[in-house]
Amino acid sequence: MGLKILLTLLLVLVNGFFVAAEFSLIRVRLSQLEIKAKEGSRLATQALSVIRHLYDYLSATQLGVTIASLILGAVGEEVATEVILNGVHKLGFALPEATAHTIAVVSGLVIITVLHVLFGELFPKALAIQRPEAVSLALVLPLRAFYIATLPLNWFLSKASNALLGAIGISNVHGSEAHTSDELRLLIDQSKESGEIQDSEHELIENVFQFNDRQVRQIMVPRTKLAALDVNAPEDKLLE
Repeated sequence: MGLKILLTLLLVLVNGFFVAAEFSLIRVRLSQLEIKAKEGSRLATQALSVIRHLYDYLSATQLGVTIASLILGAVGEEVATEVILNGVHKLGFALPEATAHTIAVVSGLVIITVLHVLFGELFPKALAIQRPEAVSLALVLPLRAFYIATLPLNWFLSKASNALLGAIGISNVHGSEAHTSDELRLLIDQSKESGEIQDSEHELIENVFQFNDRQVRQIMVPRTKLAALDVNAPEDKLLE
């Protein structure tokens, strides 16, 4: 019984691992990893390799979540039901066996669902969203090991999914994407609001976007409209 309980808890953690890995890969900024990789971080280099094959690794995380959830459903409910039944008998409740079993099954299902949703989904998802860089670096090596171990199945799933996407006119997902000027401005505004950049830096960057919309006459006076004096002209001529 003890081993089954440990297995159930382990499956919840494994499910949480793949959920955290999935959301950290989606949320982490490529620029953050590139900076750390240039500083010599091997984990960042590994994470960059994963991001550049994002769709393949997302397939691996989904495979891991599915396997863990299926095994948890098969093992966890049985374990929880058995634990609750033993508790009912030890407490001396005089219940018909069928009633006790029904209560145990329902209670076990509720317990496993709460554990799965809380520790296998919500908590790791929130952690990955709040700390995508730290989570991606922490999980990249075991994720790559799982990907390699299940490579044939991952290859098949990726190809099948790409074929389905192609059938409806959608190309493959890439690990990086370009931002429009409006998106860049939004990022700059958010960085200013969070205190990552100062007001002067925000104004300087904003002026870069506006510079392309300006004409030369807006910042310089045309030569034909200049009011100027010849430095070599005599004094009386200047006074005129």
